[in-house]
Amino acid sequence: MGQLNDDLLKRGRSAVAPAKTPTLTPIGNRLLLKRVDMPELMRPGSLIELPDSTQEISQFADIVSVGPDVKTEALKPGERVMVQKYAGMELTIAGDVLLIVAEGEIFGVLSGFQDAR
Repeated sequence: MGQLNDDLLKRGRSAVAPAKTPTLTPIGNRLLLKRVDMPELMRPGSLIELPDSTQEISQFADIVSVGPDVKTEALKPGERVMVQKYAGMELTIAGDVLLIVAEGEIFGVLSGFQDAR
């Protein structure tokens, strides 16, 4: 490192900007989700019983962030929702697999389940 960086490091600073964690803010009526497994809803005899063909991909997700044009007030960060099986676009940010979907791809907000929020 150069003399400037060495001097700054001695004072607890650095001329090199620290790496930031990338973020994605949805625009329009889109939401950023993180899929979650809810095995208690997948087993036979549960309150919501999904066919075997839908169980390969979790249809449940937690809302990470909400775009400015989302009109449904119940859709807010931290809520757990049910989405279409192949909804939206999957992407990886800082090691987290996330999903960006349009408001219309969400079936509803889960509540009252042991693992639901």
